[in-house]
Amino acid sequence: MSTVLYPPPDPSAVYWKKQKDNGEYEFASIQAMKKDGHGNWRALFLIPGQAPFYINQYSNELGQWEPVFALTEDNLELVVERVAQRVAALLQEQGKDHGEIVSAAMEVVEAKSVEDAIETAMKSTSSEEGMEGDDPDHFITENFKKEKKKFVCGVCEKKYAYEKSLRKHLVKEHNLLADSVSKNLSS
Repeated sequence: MSTVLYPPPDPSAVYWKKQKDNGEYEFASIQAMKKDGHGNWRALFLIPGQAPFYINQYSNELGQWEPVFALTEDNLELVVERVAQRVAALLQEQGKDHGEIVSAAMEVVEAKSVEDAIETAMKSTSSEEGMEGDDPDHFITENFKKEKKKFVCGVCEKKYAYEKSLRKHLVKEHNLLADSVSKNLSS
């Protein structure tokens, strides 16, 4: 008879969720965890409304649950990488050639922030014919509200939702130095 061992819960998981048969989600958390020098671990698992219970390396309780991770500085690169992977998949579905797919994905990976990566991904995956009905002077906020773009390039009159995006555009597209862009936008 063989023994099956399971890994300890990922400490960066904020909580765990599982879909019930009726479609609703159930949530749980790890309240405390101990590890010894021999690879053994024990965690106190809490499902609200139920008595807490212990799970360990012999328990597959977590196999039924999906971890929900916090977005931290440590895993920002993973988020950007996942965005790039999704861009590659979407472009492949659109029938783009391999050169376009690789260059679009690399452009996303090279973004300096998650915001820039998502903006780059949106540009590279949106089709021209799908953009006709959209209003280019508006954008959708994190709260899913439609707002007017407030930042306008003085050179080409392109509009941006965020000042940071406008600054990046000025430096990249119009070869303006970052210092002079900061001075001009401040005044």
